[in-house]
Amino acid sequence: MLASSAAVRRKPHPFHFGCRADRARLVKMPRVFPANRVVPGVDLLGAAFALASELTMKPPLTLAAALAAIHRGMDASIDDGLAIEEAAFARTVPTHDAQEGVAAFLEKRPPAFLGR
Repeated sequence: MLASSAAVRRKPHPFHFGCRADRARLVKMPRVFPANRVVPGVDLLGAAFALASELTMKPPLTLAAALAAIHRGMDASIDDGLAIEEAAFARTVPTHDAQEGVAAFLEKRPPAFLGR
């Protein structure tokens, strides 16, 4: 699962979590920079560990390729960003983990990613 539709050009913020003390800022935060989750400061560490646990179940080569494409594409033109994304996708598709992901989906079972 890689960023698609020129997502590498949207300059995503590298952090998934943010902490704001007052409610007004909490509401405005997603408009300042993209965030997929907002948690109170006291819950931040637990939420970070929960995300880390989720990420351990994902295909590591795909996560690495997506992260590299996002970093490389941040300041690229739209055409260059799409080329970076296409190259990352092309490197990921022939991997064992990609085949395992499709097989697991078709067999309705959890995937067992090996990082190869």
